[in-house]
This record gives sequence, structure tokens and C-alpha cells, in this order.
Amino acid sequence: MKKKLLMMICACALSGALLAGCGSESAADGPDTGIDDIEDDYDEDDLTGYDEDYDQPVISEYEVQELLSGLIGEWTDADAGMDPTYLNIYCNGHTYNYDLEDMSLLGSVSGRIEITTEDHPDGTASYWYTFYDENGDIWESFAADLDDMNPTDIYSGQDGALHFVRNDSAVSEPVGEGRGDVSPYFFLGIWGVDDGSYWMQITDEGDGSYHVHIQSMIVDNIGYIWEYYTYFDDDSEFLFCDDGEMWECEMIDPEQENQYLVYDDGSVNFYFVDGGICWGDHNDPSHQSVVFEFSSDN
Repeated sequence: MKKKLLMMICACALSGALLAGCGSESAADGPDTGIDDIEDDYDEDDLTGYDEDYDQPVISEYEVQELLSGLIGEWTDADAGMDPTYLNIYCNGHTYNYDLEDMSLLGSVSGRIEITTEDHPDGTASYWYTFYDENGDIWESFAADLDDMNPTDIYSGQDGALHFVRNDSAVSEPVGEGRGDVSPYFFLGIWGVDDGSYWMQITDEGDGSYHVHIQSMIVDNIGYIWEYYTYFDDDSEFLFCDDGEMWECEMIDPEQENQYLVYDDGSVNFYFVDGGICWGDHNDPSHQSVVFEFSSDN
């Protein structure tokens, strides 16, 4: 299941050019198509992956977000022995954060994680998970691999001095099994469909609403986006919305796309069945058979 979801998200990454650029006035007014917003203090040059003088492919925003979301979970220092170091990585709104607790030194570090690149003279590049502390200084960097978006081991620097191993037992799926068992926080995270036809992210807006962002698979240069700002109903344990938007995205070329608003009065509810989220789309009843399975924490 996890492998299928990863393939699905990678398919979205490869088609990121459709959903990341804008080539018309209508596109400029369209929704944000990235999984999460890149932080405002990112240097765009750090996201290119290759020096532009070499005319090499760029690393897309989707790939950046895939790399970051693939780190979410709990990690342990593989070489710490009796005094392990614990590393917890999580997504907090639009940023990826970490908390590190060093049992041997009785110390701790917290901060944010970004993807940075190291350009080489031959036009290639190395990618790094760069960990910044609370003061904005680099605590450590770990090698990132575009061919392994969900690593089980990460190594620091060129010499691999620090080696963390993922604790798989720390990853759990939210499951609701009856009235009173579901909270809105169970919905948060990244979700996907087995056949890769849709993926979804749900985030807490902090004002009592929950943003649901859904994207479809790209077929014949056409894809679709749904944006819902939902609220949680305690009685039904549903997320619901009556003014959702649906957008059609047409890829013109790798650098240009058009987005067209299909409707802005979408009525929808989302609810749990056997640990999956059902898409109760009243504008398109065919979506009511779509069930999203949990992919990763948000």
C-alpha cells in the first residue's frame, strides 16, 4: 500500500510543471498546487538542483515536498548504544520541524528542516536535508536521494558521522471506529488512492477550519484540483463545506499552464470508514466511491 502511494505521489511530482507554473491570467488566480507552501525565506536558487548554465532539469517543488514529507516519523541514532539519541520529525503547518534529544549529553536541539543543494562543476548536484536550529544556524545536514523519497536510514555530511535509523513502530494510521472516537486531527495528513488517481492533503488552518486540497492524476495534459475549507461537525464527525472550488488545469508546455474555475459552490463532506476517508462529493456522485488511505503525517 505504502509503495503504491509513493508511486502515486512521484507521478504527481513528475507532472509538477503542470501544477506549479502559470501561463495565463486565469492561471494566476488559481489555487496553490504544491503540497505545502515553500517557506518565504527559501532562496529559489537553492531549489534548482542544477546550475542553470548547464541546462539541466530542475528539482520541482513536488520533489522538495516529497523529500521532506518522507522524513516524517521517529528516528534513533544507530550507533548510540546504551545512550540513544532520539530524533522526531513532523510537519507543523507549512514547515517541517524536528526535535532531537541526546540522552548521552542530556541535551536537545529543535528547529526546522529545508532541502538545499550543492552544485558541482559538471552541472550535477547533491541534495541535503539541512537541519537549522532555533537560531537559524545549521545544526547538521544529511544526504538526500531523489531515488529514495522515503528513507529508512539517513547519514550526515560526506563521512556519515551521524547515522539515524527510522523507528517504523512509531508510524500509525489514524482510525475512527464509532461516534466519539473521531476528532478533526484524525483527518490531518497526506492521503492517497490505491490506483494513483487522486491524492489529498488536509491541514489545520488554526482558525477552526481545515483545508482540504485534492489533485487528480494528469491525463492527456489535463488535471483537476479541488479546494475545500471545511469545518468539523461533532455530531456526525464529518468535515463539511458548501463553497468548495474545482479547477481544471491544462498543460500547454512544461513552462506554461492554464487554470479554469469549474465551480465555486462545491458541497462536500469527508468521513471515516474502516480507517479510510470517504469523499462525499455532492457535485459529482462518482467521487463518493473514492476512499483515501493514509500516507504520512502532516
